[in-house]
Amino acid sequence: MPVANPNPFTRGDIFVSTWGRDQDIIDFYQVVRATPKTVVVRRIESRIIKIVGPTRAVIVPMLDSFRSEEQRRRIVYDGRGPYMRLSGWEWALLWDGVALLTTRYA
Repeated sequence: MPVANPNPFTRGDIFVSTWGRDQDIIDFYQVVRATPKTVVVRRIESRIIKIVGPTRAVIVPMLDSFRSEEQRRRIVYDGRGPYMRLSGWEWALLWDGVALLTTRYA
């Protein structure tokens, strides 16, 4: 029987989570395995490509530069499109390849 929403994500895909109240905190996650309904991800490092102020920088993810253990997450389908929920308050979308502005502290 076919899966209602087949998993569109594959190994190597990058998810991005942006959060923070008075800051722009960005976390990247790399898919290391995928099943029809889930992804197994690991958080990865980011790299500053441009400093744009005393507390602001533009960053991109560093593929295969892992900073966490594996975690399995279910793919969610709703108005935001397919995404993964990381916790009760954090979720991540597929990264579109565009560098992101973040808050940084020296």
